Amino acid sequence: MGAVEEFAHPSHQVQRLLKLAASWPEPQASADEPVRHLTHRQLRTARQLRPEEVDRLIEEFRTGASIRELAHTYRVYRTTIGQHLRARGIDTRPFTFLPEDVEDASQLYRDGWTLDQVALKYQVGNETIRARLVANGVTMRPRGRHSRR
Repeated sequence: MGAVEEFAHPSHQVQRLLKLAASWPEPQASADEPVRHLTHRQLRTARQLRPEEVDRLIEEFRTGASIRELAHTYRVYRTTIGQHLRARGIDTRPFTFLPEDVEDASQLYRDGWTLDQVALKYQVGNETIRARLVANGVTMRPRGRHSRR
């Protein structure tokens, strides 16, 4: 069936949609009509922070406020807060397992700590710990509980 035939005989669903569209009121755009105010959830526009606001948010971050809290307070996206912090040289990455921690973690594992215990101490996943220990030459113990002899 060609395009002309398709449009000449619309399907049942298309006929229903056309009938519904015919009942819609015509849009009435008027220059005299006031613009309807939308909440920030409906429409979020770019909000520029003033320099004194940026100074204040950096001070709040340094005293323990989270990026999420600052975004809510200043009514901007979390990424905007992160951009301002990074522009001032502040590292916003969460705590990670640093290369200098590998030797200490290796010794804890050799002393009998489990991967889960070491991971909890450094606040990372146990697979991260395992991968770093293996890369550091640590021999992994077999899985499961060790029997006392």
